[in-house]
Amino acid sequence: MKKKGIFEVKTHLSELLHDVQKGEEVLITKRGEPIALLVCYDKGRPNTLSLIDDFRQCREKITWGKGITKHAKKSSLLKETSL
Repeated sequence: MKKKGIFEVKTHLSELLHDVQKGEEVLITKRGEPIALLVCYDKGRPNTLSLIDDFRQCREKITWGKGITKHAKKSSLLKETSL
């Protein structure tokens, strides 16, 4: 992994992007402190928002307890738990 300061990244961005396309990672620093990581964008990897949407859709299908969905009314939950 390469470590580069902001000024150097601005000056040599094209070269660094070429290196990143080849699989290299570049840690960008500001006054010696890491602030960003430059990595190649993977088109095959799903983005975070689509993963969150998929999770929410799966969560909606989950049933809790004796076949009760999370959207069931509280009164029906109370009746079944008292049995």
